[in-house]
Amino acid sequence: MVFRFFGIFFTGSSFLLAVGIVIYLLYMSAPAFTEVGFGRFFSDTTWYPDANGEGTFGLFPMVVASLLVAGVSIIFAIPVALTIVLYAEYFASWPQQVLFRRTVEVLGAIPSVVYGLIGVSLIVPVVNSLAAPGTSLIAAIFVLVPMIVPTAALFYFSATEGLSQELPKVAASLNLSRVRFVGQVVMPSIHRQVVSGGLLAFARALGETMAVLMVAGNVIQIPGSIFDPVRLLTANIALEMGYARGVHRSALFFTGLVMVCFVIVLLVLSEGARHFSKKLEVQK
Repeated sequence: MVFRFFGIFFTGSSFLLAVGIVIYLLYMSAPAFTEVGFGRFFSDTTWYPDANGEGTFGLFPMVVASLLVAGVSIIFAIPVALTIVLYAEYFASWPQQVLFRRTVEVLGAIPSVVYGLIGVSLIVPVVNSLAAPGTSLIAAIFVLVPMIVPTAALFYFSATEGLSQELPKVAASLNLSRVRFVGQVVMPSIHRQVVSGGLLAFARALGETMAVLMVAGNVIQIPGSIFDPVRLLTANIALEMGYARGVHRSALFFTGLVMVCFVIVLLVLSEGARHFSKKLEVQK
């Protein structure tokens, strides 16, 4: 009875907290809605606040940059995460498996500012040797990929551990090689988790602040190439909230609201993909 009470209490509190955050962001964004208008946030390409807290507040370049950095990072991170997990689970020895698992956990626990420092000192100079100034879209992607690989990999470790322990014995009785077993049995069994883990890592990439702030260049523009400096939505809030006031401050809260909306959309897509996959399985 006590466990049931606390379960309901904490679950309800979490839901109310999430709703409260959205309501607060809406409330703090209201002056920007009134003064700027919803449409201009996404039609204007200039973000230029003045000393009085007024100005132009176009989010479109930062939305494009954020989606590009997160999207391209996911394209590289998911295959890497899957390869690590599948090799560790089905090809590596037990000591190697433990080593890979613990290494992934350590990588996931490293503070983002450390990744940023490594990016500034190692990645940015290499990119600068190819095309100035070095701080750029591609530098942010290179820093972000190793940061989100652990998020996806730990999710995939849980997915493979949840499979029946009888599957390898069945595969052995059918004389399937390990490669065929992974390709024909394991991957079809965890394909829903692969999608869910990818969306989770995408949300993690969208929310990263410090590391990308240090290496992206923080120039508000729609990138014409991967070597152009960009500013992401998270970096915009971190850079300007300390001195913002008036409509400028409200516009930063609206930036946070946009990011929360992205996360909600990702959750809806993840749930939709899960139900669609189940429906296909039932039809088969």
